[in-house]
Amino acid sequence: MKVENLKFIKLSLIIMSLLFMFSFASVTCFAQDSSDQKAPPSVTVQRNDPTGDFAVLPSDNVESWVGSITSVTVNGISYSKGYVTWNQRWNDYGEYGAYGWQLKGITIGEGWGNNDTGVCIISASGYDDLILILNKDSYTGSVHTTHSGGTATCQKQAKCEICGQAYGELTSHTFTNYVSDGNAGCTEDGTKTAICDVCRTASDTVTDEGSATGHSYGSWADCKDGENHKHTCQTCGHEETEAHRWDDGKVIKEPGASEKGEKTYTCSVCGAEKTETLPASGEENPGTPSTPDDTKNPENPTVPDDTKNPETPADTKKPVKDTSPKTGDASSYILWITLLAASAAGMTAIIIFRKQKTH
Repeated sequence: MKVENLKFIKLSLIIMSLLFMFSFASVTCFAQDSSDQKAPPSVTVQRNDPTGDFAVLPSDNVESWVGSITSVTVNGISYSKGYVTWNQRWNDYGEYGAYGWQLKGITIGEGWGNNDTGVCIISASGYDDLILILNKDSYTGSVHTTHSGGTATCQKQAKCEICGQAYGELTSHTFTNYVSDGNAGCTEDGTKTAICDVCRTASDTVTDEGSATGHSYGSWADCKDGENHKHTCQTCGHEETEAHRWDDGKVIKEPGASEKGEKTYTCSVCGAEKTETLPASGEENPGTPSTPDDTKNPENPTVPDDTKNPETPADTKKPVKDTSPKTGDASSYILWITLLAASAAGMTAIIIFRKQKTH
Protein backbone atom coordinates (compact mmCIF):
# COMPACT_ATOMS: atom_id res chain seq x y z
CA MET A 1 0.00 0.00 0.00
CA LYS A 2 2.82 2.39 0.85
CA VAL A 3 4.64 1.56 -2.41
CA GLU A 4 1.52 2.38 -4.41
CA ASN A 5 1.19 5.70 -2.55
CA LEU A 6 4.79 6.60 -3.35
CA LYS A 7 4.27 5.73 -7.00
CA PHE A 8 1.16 7.86 -7.05
CA ILE A 9 2.97 10.80 -5.44
CA LYS A 10 5.88 10.57 -7.91
CA LEU A 11 3.47 10.32 -10.85
CA SER A 12 1.54 13.34 -9.59
CA LEU A 13 4.74 15.37 -9.22
CA ILE A 14 5.83 14.49 -12.74
CA ILE A 15 2.45 15.43 -14.19
CA MET A 16 2.37 18.70 -12.27
CA SER A 17 5.93 19.56 -13.42
CA LEU A 18 4.99 18.88 -17.03
CA LEU A 19 1.87 21.00 -16.75
CA PHE A 20 3.85 23.85 -15.14
CA MET A 21 6.54 23.71 -17.83
CA PHE A 22 3.90 23.80 -20.56
CA SER A 23 2.24 26.78 -18.90
CA PHE A 24 5.58 28.66 -18.67
CA ALA A 25 6.48 27.84 -22.26
CA SER A 26 3.05 28.96 -23.46
CA VAL A 27 3.34 32.32 -21.74
CA THR A 28 6.78 32.81 -23.26
CA CYS A 29 5.81 31.81 -26.80
CA PHE A 30 2.60 33.83 -27.05
CA ALA A 31 3.84 37.02 -25.40
CA GLN A 32 3.11 40.11 -27.52
CA ASP A 33 6.06 42.07 -28.84
CA SER A 34 5.62 45.80 -28.52
CA SER A 35 7.78 48.28 -30.35
CA ASP A 36 7.44 50.78 -27.49
CA GLN A 37 9.90 50.08 -24.73
CA LYS A 38 8.34 50.09 -21.28
CA ALA A 39 9.97 50.31 -17.91
CA PRO A 40 10.40 46.90 -16.23
CA PRO A 41 8.20 46.22 -13.23
CA SER A 42 9.32 46.89 -9.70
CA VAL A 43 10.77 43.75 -8.18
CA THR A 44 11.90 42.33 -4.88
CA VAL A 45 14.74 39.84 -4.56
CA GLN A 46 14.73 37.12 -1.88
CA ARG A 47 16.16 33.72 -1.08
CA ASN A 48 14.32 30.88 -2.76
CA ASP A 49 14.08 28.40 0.10
CA PRO A 50 14.94 25.59 0.29
CA THR A 51 16.97 25.59 -2.98
CA GLY A 52 19.10 28.57 -2.00
CA ASP A 53 18.95 30.41 -5.30
CA PHE A 54 17.45 33.86 -5.95
CA ALA A 55 13.77 34.56 -6.46
CA VAL A 56 12.92 37.72 -8.46
CA LEU A 57 9.32 38.70 -7.79
CA PRO A 58 7.65 41.45 -9.87
CA SER A 59 5.05 43.61 -8.15
CA ASP A 60 2.72 43.65 -11.17
CA ASN A 61 2.41 42.50 -14.80
CA VAL A 62 3.99 39.20 -13.79
CA GLU A 63 2.85 37.06 -16.69
CA SER A 64 3.43 39.79 -19.30
CA TRP A 65 6.96 40.51 -18.16
CA VAL A 66 8.03 36.93 -17.45
CA GLY A 67 6.58 35.78 -20.75
CA SER A 68 8.56 38.48 -22.58
CA ILE A 69 11.97 37.57 -21.12
CA THR A 70 14.47 36.86 -23.88
CA SER A 71 17.76 36.52 -22.01
CA VAL A 72 19.35 36.51 -18.56
CA THR A 73 23.06 37.14 -17.97
CA VAL A 74 25.03 37.30 -14.72
CA ASN A 75 28.52 38.82 -14.81
CA GLY A 76 28.45 38.38 -18.59
CA ILE A 77 27.52 34.67 -18.43
CA SER A 78 24.42 33.79 -20.48
CA TYR A 79 21.92 31.70 -18.56
CA SER A 80 19.80 29.04 -20.22
CA LYS A 81 16.07 28.76 -19.61
CA GLY A 82 14.74 25.84 -17.59
CA TYR A 83 12.06 25.08 -15.05
CA VAL A 84 12.20 24.50 -11.30
CA THR A 85 10.33 22.43 -8.74
CA TRP A 86 10.27 22.93 -5.03
CA ASN A 87 13.01 20.32 -4.37
CA GLN A 88 15.36 21.17 -7.26
CA ARG A 89 18.64 22.85 -6.30
CA TRP A 90 20.08 25.66 -8.45
CA ASN A 91 23.22 26.48 -6.54
CA ASP A 92 25.50 25.05 -9.20
CA TYR A 93 23.52 25.89 -12.32
CA GLY A 94 23.53 28.87 -14.67
CA GLU A 95 19.80 28.62 -15.29
CA TYR A 96 16.67 30.57 -14.65
CA GLY A 97 13.11 29.38 -14.52
CA ALA A 98 9.60 30.13 -13.38
CA TYR A 99 9.12 30.64 -9.67
CA GLY A 100 6.08 29.30 -7.87
CA TRP A 101 3.30 27.08 -9.03
CA GLN A 102 1.24 30.15 -9.90
CA LEU A 103 4.07 32.01 -11.69
CA LYS A 104 5.05 34.60 -9.11
CA GLY A 105 8.34 35.43 -10.84
CA ILE A 106 11.56 33.75 -11.86
CA THR A 107 14.40 32.05 -10.05
CA ILE A 108 18.07 32.68 -10.86
CA GLY A 109 20.76 30.15 -10.03
CA GLU A 110 24.11 30.98 -8.46
CA GLY A 111 26.23 29.44 -11.17
CA TRP A 112 28.08 32.60 -12.18
CA GLY A 113 31.36 31.67 -10.50
CA ASN A 114 33.14 32.42 -7.25
CA ASN A 115 32.34 36.12 -7.04
CA ASP A 116 30.01 36.94 -4.19
CA THR A 117 28.39 39.73 -6.23
CA GLY A 118 26.69 39.17 -9.53
CA VAL A 119 25.41 41.78 -11.95
CA CYS A 120 22.26 40.27 -13.40
CA ILE A 121 20.73 41.72 -16.59
CA ILE A 122 17.25 40.54 -17.47
CA SER A 123 16.16 41.47 -21.00
CA ALA A 124 12.50 41.28 -21.99
CA SER A 125 10.88 42.12 -25.32
CA GLY A 126 9.10 45.46 -25.15
CA TYR A 127 10.78 46.38 -21.84
CA ASP A 128 13.92 48.17 -20.82
CA ASP A 129 16.54 45.91 -19.29
CA LEU A 130 16.19 45.15 -15.59
CA ILE A 131 19.62 45.23 -13.91
CA LEU A 132 20.03 43.65 -10.48
CA ILE A 133 23.00 43.51 -8.14
CA LEU A 134 22.84 40.06 -6.47
CA ASN A 135 24.76 39.12 -3.32
CA LYS A 136 25.39 35.44 -2.46
CA ASP A 137 26.22 36.09 1.17
CA SER A 138 22.89 37.69 2.08
CA TYR A 139 20.76 36.42 -0.80
CA THR A 140 19.63 39.95 -1.43
CA GLY A 141 19.48 42.04 -4.54
CA SER A 142 18.94 45.64 -5.50
CA VAL A 143 17.94 47.32 -8.72
CA HIS A 144 20.81 49.08 -10.46
CA THR A 145 19.45 52.41 -11.68
CA THR A 146 22.44 54.74 -12.00
CA HIS A 147 25.24 54.05 -14.45
CA SER A 148 28.67 55.33 -13.66
CA GLY A 149 32.20 55.26 -14.96
CA GLY A 150 33.46 54.65 -18.43
CA THR A 151 34.45 57.16 -21.09
CA ALA A 152 32.27 58.20 -23.98
CA THR A 153 33.63 59.11 -27.40
CA CYS A 154 32.11 60.54 -30.54
CA GLN A 155 31.46 56.94 -31.67
CA LYS A 156 30.61 55.02 -28.51
CA GLN A 157 28.69 55.70 -25.34
CA ALA A 158 30.39 55.36 -21.99
CA LYS A 159 30.37 51.84 -20.53
CA CYS A 160 29.07 51.52 -16.98
CA GLU A 161 31.73 50.09 -14.70
CA ILE A 162 29.09 48.26 -12.64
CA CYS A 163 26.83 46.64 -15.20
CA GLY A 164 28.91 47.01 -18.34
CA GLN A 165 26.08 48.58 -20.30
CA ALA A 166 26.51 51.59 -22.55
CA TYR A 167 24.84 54.76 -21.35
CA GLY A 168 24.68 58.49 -21.87
CA GLU A 169 25.32 60.64 -24.93
CA LEU A 170 28.12 60.55 -27.41
CA THR A 171 30.72 63.25 -27.04
CA SER A 172 31.32 65.95 -29.62
CA HIS A 173 33.80 65.33 -32.38
CA THR A 174 37.33 66.62 -31.84
CA PHE A 175 38.68 68.82 -34.62
CA THR A 176 42.18 70.24 -34.29
CA ASN A 177 44.04 70.03 -37.61
CA TYR A 178 42.32 72.34 -40.10
CA VAL A 179 43.65 72.43 -43.65
CA SER A 180 42.85 75.10 -46.22
CA ASP A 181 40.44 74.07 -48.96
CA GLY A 182 42.27 76.32 -51.43
CA ASN A 183 39.15 78.25 -52.40
CA ALA A 184 40.01 81.75 -51.16
CA GLY A 185 39.24 84.61 -53.56
CA CYS A 186 40.91 87.95 -54.11
CA THR A 187 38.58 89.77 -51.71
CA GLU A 188 36.69 86.90 -49.99
CA ASP A 189 38.03 84.44 -47.41
CA GLY A 190 37.97 80.75 -48.28
CA THR A 191 37.26 77.76 -46.03
CA LYS A 192 39.29 75.17 -44.14
CA THR A 193 38.34 71.62 -43.14
CA ALA A 194 39.38 69.23 -40.38
CA ILE A 195 38.77 65.50 -39.85
CA CYS A 196 37.74 64.27 -36.38
CA ASP A 197 40.80 63.17 -34.42
CA VAL A 198 38.87 60.23 -32.90
CA CYS A 199 36.62 58.68 -35.52
CA ARG A 200 38.51 59.94 -38.59
CA THR A 201 35.17 60.10 -40.38
CA ALA A 202 33.30 63.24 -39.41
CA SER A 203 34.52 66.53 -40.87
CA ASP A 204 34.05 70.16 -40.00
CA THR A 205 34.38 73.08 -42.42
CA VAL A 206 34.74 76.68 -41.24
CA THR A 207 35.70 80.05 -42.71
CA ASP A 208 39.44 80.50 -43.05
CA GLU A 209 39.67 84.02 -41.64
CA GLY A 210 42.13 86.31 -43.39
CA SER A 211 42.79 83.94 -46.28
CA ALA A 212 41.73 86.38 -49.03
CA THR A 213 44.66 86.62 -51.44
CA GLY A 214 44.22 90.17 -52.74
CA HIS A 215 44.28 91.12 -56.42
CA SER A 216 47.17 90.09 -58.65
CA TYR A 217 47.36 92.83 -61.28
CA GLY A 218 49.22 92.68 -64.55
CA SER A 219 50.97 95.60 -66.28
CA TRP A 220 49.32 98.97 -66.79
CA ALA A 221 47.83 99.53 -70.25
CA ASP A 222 46.56 102.64 -71.99
CA CYS A 223 42.75 102.96 -72.01
CA LYS A 224 42.99 104.77 -75.40
CA ASP A 225 40.74 107.54 -74.09
CA GLY A 226 43.54 110.09 -73.84
CA GLU A 227 43.14 110.38 -70.08
CA ASN A 228 43.50 107.07 -68.22
CA HIS A 229 45.34 103.78 -68.02
CA LYS A 230 44.28 100.51 -66.32
CA HIS A 231 45.53 97.14 -65.13
CA THR A 232 43.57 93.88 -64.77
CA CYS A 233 43.66 91.23 -62.00
CA GLN A 234 44.95 87.99 -63.50
CA THR A 235 42.87 85.96 -61.03
CA CYS A 236 39.38 87.45 -61.04
CA GLY A 237 39.46 89.95 -63.92
CA HIS A 238 38.87 93.02 -61.76
CA GLU A 239 40.04 96.27 -63.42
CA GLU A 240 41.55 99.30 -61.73
CA THR A 241 41.74 102.65 -63.59
CA GLU A 242 43.66 105.84 -62.86
CA ALA A 243 44.68 109.01 -64.72
CA HIS A 244 47.84 109.23 -66.82
CA ARG A 245 50.93 110.68 -65.16
CA TRP A 246 52.44 112.91 -67.88
CA ASP A 247 56.08 114.01 -67.83
CA ASP A 248 57.25 117.57 -68.65
CA GLY A 249 57.18 116.84 -72.36
CA LYS A 250 59.79 116.97 -75.14
CA VAL A 251 59.80 119.27 -78.19
CA ILE A 252 60.26 117.09 -81.23
CA LYS A 253 59.74 119.89 -83.80
CA GLU A 254 60.63 123.52 -83.21
CA PRO A 255 58.07 126.01 -84.56
CA GLY A 256 59.09 128.23 -87.53
CA ALA A 257 58.01 131.73 -88.53
CA SER A 258 55.00 130.34 -90.29
CA GLU A 259 55.26 126.62 -89.45
CA LYS A 260 53.86 125.06 -86.30
CA GLY A 261 55.90 122.86 -84.00
CA GLU A 262 55.17 119.72 -81.95
CA LYS A 263 55.73 118.66 -78.33
CA THR A 264 55.23 115.09 -77.04
CA TYR A 265 54.31 114.05 -73.49
CA THR A 266 54.84 110.47 -72.17
CA CYS A 267 52.98 108.74 -69.26
CA SER A 268 55.54 107.58 -66.72
CA VAL A 269 53.32 104.58 -65.74
CA CYS A 270 52.04 102.95 -68.93
CA GLY A 271 54.18 104.66 -71.63
CA ALA A 272 51.23 106.24 -73.45
CA GLU A 273 52.02 109.38 -75.49
CA LYS A 274 50.17 112.53 -76.45
CA THR A 275 51.24 115.31 -78.86
CA GLU A 276 50.67 119.05 -78.48
CA THR A 277 50.91 121.54 -81.38
CA LEU A 278 53.16 124.57 -80.83
CA PRO A 279 52.20 127.85 -82.58
CA ALA A 280 54.42 129.29 -85.35
CA SER A 281 56.81 132.03 -84.16
CA GLY A 282 55.17 134.60 -86.47
CA GLU A 283 51.79 133.88 -85.03
CA GLU A 284 50.49 135.13 -81.80
CA ASN A 285 50.96 132.91 -78.87
CA PRO A 286 47.50 131.61 -78.01
CA GLY A 287 48.48 131.78 -74.40
CA THR A 288 49.51 135.55 -74.47
CA PRO A 289 46.82 138.29 -74.69
CA SER A 290 47.17 140.42 -77.88
CA THR A 291 47.82 144.19 -77.87
CA PRO A 292 45.14 146.30 -79.61
CA ASP A 293 46.22 147.82 -82.98
CA ASP A 294 46.73 151.60 -83.26
CA THR A 295 45.25 152.57 -86.60
CA LYS A 296 46.68 156.09 -86.46
CA ASN A 297 50.31 155.29 -85.72
CA PRO A 298 51.05 151.54 -85.82
CA GLU A 299 54.63 152.02 -84.66
CA ASN A 300 54.04 154.74 -82.04
CA PRO A 301 51.10 154.41 -79.73
CA THR A 302 48.75 157.41 -79.82
CA VAL A 303 49.22 159.80 -76.94
CA PRO A 304 45.85 161.06 -75.82
CA ASP A 305 45.27 164.80 -75.95
CA ASP A 306 45.77 166.54 -72.71
CA THR A 307 45.50 170.33 -72.57
CA LYS A 308 46.59 170.35 -68.98
CA ASN A 309 50.05 169.78 -67.56
CA PRO A 310 49.71 166.65 -65.35
CA GLU A 311 52.64 167.84 -63.20
CA THR A 312 51.43 171.49 -62.72
CA PRO A 313 47.97 172.03 -61.39
CA ALA A 314 45.84 174.20 -63.64
CA ASP A 315 45.06 177.79 -62.60
CA THR A 316 41.41 178.31 -63.12
CA LYS A 317 41.80 182.14 -62.87
CA LYS A 318 44.55 182.52 -65.57
CA PRO A 319 44.24 179.79 -68.16
CA VAL A 320 47.42 179.20 -70.16
CA LYS A 321 47.17 178.72 -73.85
CA ASP A 322 49.03 175.69 -75.11
CA THR A 323 50.77 176.65 -78.38
CA SER A 324 52.71 173.36 -78.81
CA PRO A 325 51.62 171.25 -81.72
CA LYS A 326 49.44 168.41 -80.88
CA THR A 327 50.88 164.98 -81.46
CA GLY A 328 49.17 163.23 -84.29
CA ASP A 329 47.80 166.57 -85.83
CA ALA A 330 48.86 166.80 -89.55
CA SER A 331 48.36 170.61 -89.72
CA SER A 332 51.40 171.21 -87.44
CA TYR A 333 53.70 169.43 -89.92
CA ILE A 334 52.48 171.69 -92.80
CA LEU A 335 53.11 174.79 -90.70
CA TRP A 336 56.71 173.82 -89.94
CA ILE A 337 57.40 172.93 -93.56
CA THR A 338 56.06 176.31 -94.72
CA LEU A 339 58.24 178.15 -92.21
CA LEU A 340 61.33 176.19 -93.26
CA ALA A 341 60.64 176.97 -96.96
CA ALA A 342 60.17 180.66 -96.19
CA SER A 343 63.41 180.73 -94.21
CA ALA A 344 65.29 179.04 -97.04
CA ALA A 345 63.89 181.53 -99.60
CA GLY A 346 64.87 184.46 -97.37
CA MET A 347 68.43 183.20 -96.97
CA THR A 348 68.75 182.68 -100.74
CA ALA A 349 67.54 186.24 -101.47
CA ILE A 350 70.04 187.69 -98.99
CA ILE A 351 72.97 185.81 -100.56
CA ILE A 352 72.04 186.98 -104.12
CA PHE A 353 71.62 190.55 -102.93
CA ARG A 354 75.12 190.66 -101.38
CA LYS A 355 76.79 189.26 -104.49
CA GLN A 356 75.20 191.91 -106.76
CA LYS A 357 76.26 194.66 -104.40
CA THR A 358 79.84 193.46 -104.45
CA HIS A 359 80.11 193.53 -108.23
